[in-house]
Amino acid sequence: MVIFGLAIIIGLLIGYFYLSSHINTTLEYDLQEHLKRELYLAKDYLNLHANKSTTAAADDAVGLPNADALADSIALRLGLRVSIIAADGLLLGDSDLDPVQLLLAENHLDRPEIQNALKQGFGFNKRYSYTLKKQLFYMAVPFGNDKFSGILRLSIPQSEIELFQAEPQKSIFFTMMLIFLLSVGFTTLIAFIVSKPLLVMADIAMAMAKGDFSRRPVIYSKDEIGNLAGALTYMSDELRKNIETITQEVTRLDTILSS
Repeated sequence: MVIFGLAIIIGLLIGYFYLSSHINTTLEYDLQEHLKRELYLAKDYLNLHANKSTTAAADDAVGLPNADALADSIALRLGLRVSIIAADGLLLGDSDLDPVQLLLAENHLDRPEIQNALKQGFGFNKRYSYTLKKQLFYMAVPFGNDKFSGILRLSIPQSEIELFQAEPQKSIFFTMMLIFLLSVGFTTLIAFIVSKPLLVMADIAMAMAKGDFSRRPVIYSKDEIGNLAGALTYMSDELRKNIETITQEVTRLDTILSS
């Protein structure tokens, strides 16, 4: 029973870690696809506000004099951090930064997701944000109508992703615990059902060793335990007959010797 219990525990642990890893991978992939759809919808929205003119001013360079307000507007709709970045890496708008922080923000041109967006048309990265001092999940894409105007970037804290992943992990954990408790309960019940007739037959065998052949195992099953009970009954009858025969022979010999 102990070995069976350990096998159940090991099996459940393997199942728990496998399912957790599989679900986390699936959820992360689904989240990436969801963010990508949101990113391209936000890009279309941003393109509607981007004009084709070019001036010397930084905001006008991308045709978005209200870039920070646009970032806040998109973030409000999506519930994500939104950054609008000029072609030269200047941060024009960020939904998580106030105007003073925005002016003091570092140039973002060297960010991995920005470089990938510039080279491949789409950028993705998971890294620590030195601006917000937290681990973030980034996606970026170039925007502009007839010409490249800048980079739109969405991000979500890794902690929110982990919180989202924690819910199914809790469900898996409690399901595994329920399976474990049910397994232990059924194992104990089966062990009791199997061991009870064995204990009864052990008591009968002890009584037989002391000369009591009157007890019989009341077991009528057709399995191995039933066969064992039948063999024990047969052995008891045979021993009783042999002892009675020996007793009769001893009595007869005593009678002959006495006469």
